[in-house]
Amino acid sequence: MKLPQAIVFVMIVALVAGCSKKPDADSPLAFAPATTPYVFANLKPIPKPVLESWLALAAPYNQVQGELLAALRADLAALPPALRALVPLLEVTQGKLSYAGLEEMGLRPDGLAAVYGVGLVPVLRMALGDAGKFRKLVADYEQRRGVALPVEEIEGQAYWRIAGPAPEVPALILAIVGEHLVATADLGVKGPPLAELLGLRRPERSLRDSDELAELNAAYDFTPYGTFLLDNRRLAGALSGKDAQVAATLLPSPACQTELAGLAEAVPRAVAGYEELEAKSLRMNAVVELREDLARALQAVPAPVPGLGGSDRVGLEVGAGAHLDKFADFLQARSAAIAAAPFQCQWLRAFNAAGDSQQLAPLYMAAGSVTGVRLAVTELHWEGVAPQALAAAVVVASPNPGALIGMMQGFLPQLASLNLHPGGEPQRLDPGPVGALLPAAAETPYIAMSEQGIGVAMGGDAPQQLATRLGATAPAVPPLFHMAYDGAMYAQLLRGMRNMALHPGQAGKAPVGLDAALAEMLAGIDRVDVGVTASARGIELRERVTLK
Repeated sequence: MKLPQAIVFVMIVALVAGCSKKPDADSPLAFAPATTPYVFANLKPIPKPVLESWLALAAPYNQVQGELLAALRADLAALPPALRALVPLLEVTQGKLSYAGLEEMGLRPDGLAAVYGVGLVPVLRMALGDAGKFRKLVADYEQRRGVALPVEEIEGQAYWRIAGPAPEVPALILAIVGEHLVATADLGVKGPPLAELLGLRRPERSLRDSDELAELNAAYDFTPYGTFLLDNRRLAGALSGKDAQVAATLLPSPACQTELAGLAEAVPRAVAGYEELEAKSLRMNAVVELREDLARALQAVPAPVPGLGGSDRVGLEVGAGAHLDKFADFLQARSAAIAAAPFQCQWLRAFNAAGDSQQLAPLYMAAGSVTGVRLAVTELHWEGVAPQALAAAVVVASPNPGALIGMMQGFLPQLASLNLHPGGEPQRLDPGPVGALLPAAAETPYIAMSEQGIGVAMGGDAPQQLATRLGATAPAVPPLFHMAYDGAMYAQLLRGMRNMALHPGQAGKAPVGLDAALAEMLAGIDRVDVGVTASARGIELRERVTLK
């Protein structure tokens, strides 16, 4: 999934979830078992202006939904049944991805919502603003589809049952239970009783009773606007416990249950939440918790790369930094443990061959020459098949830049004629055959060296770029991976990549439909910044998004 689309998806799911002022006895979390292996829920209200601001990003999609529907209708007969059923759903929800639109459908944007597992089976439970409006939405869908949804009943509770495309596929269950909309899957005798999934029989102890999410928010400094928890130990327990029948269907062999339980001890939890959520900015943090010895070993891997993850803002940047020998040590230690007890589960057998000395040798060899790379793009204008303007720099971090230049001479022998040394003036670089890969907009590149590495830049200001990029500082805690971009430049990049894929006669035309919607959405984004680091807790992914 493209990064902007992933961002929008995560934000919309969280924001639509909303919250009431205080979780009460009938809040969604009151129906979620305290032992659930996974949950995503909100605990406090999100102010309406904040919700409206982020939902406004979806406005371009509302505008082009009609175009998408027209394209689907034009080829309706050729569509598979699942997509044909999607057409009437798109029709009844057309233009309603907004605060007012959600209310129109009977949903409650400022209501509590939660996605959780009853054992392994997922349940979505969210507050309705007007059950009558939602029933009208369903009736409208049925009318457009020409087929009524089957209605069944359990313990006096009516629900819609939508059968899967094949007998082995679980049925989708939708129900209005009290003031909640509940969606889940019915696995029959293999899964939990439907009455438990619908909340007609409540758990003996719920997540509301345990306050686990509130404690998680306090421990990780999350706001209460959307918290995610995946407990791998509970998941492994469900696979071998009362959900063993479900596990037998999902898992390729019984060995997987035992071995996945062992992995759960090494990676006990994944958690995520908002550290900040305002009308124009958000900060999210996701942590994959690791066993203490694994986290400690991984902390030695990240290596600083000039400017990567620091305050040196450019239109688009992407890069990574690692002490490759430390990474090889980490993999070798894991490999030794696996060699002592090879995986039998089909899903995990690929790890049995990973990390042997022959595979790790290249990492040890490269460790003395390369510790990271950063691409920084400062100018991009791309309307046709190739960019009309491009200014960019690549910095390769190295503990021994001279040795790295020696390695590069193998495919760029012209480097031998240049007087490259740390702190020397940037010099023109004849790219040789490699130049055929450069876009026409790229002017003659320059190359320079510093104590931290080497850099190559192209564009009208290439010499100045090299001085700036090679001299940029890295943050105190270097990232394993970092990516950042301004919305406008990312839109240019996506437009250009789309043009490259088009027939030459179509290149340069303005993007239409969903492409145009994505470009408009990106135009409203000031900056997206994503970084992956290693900490004492495990692997952390932090993301910051600001709007214009």
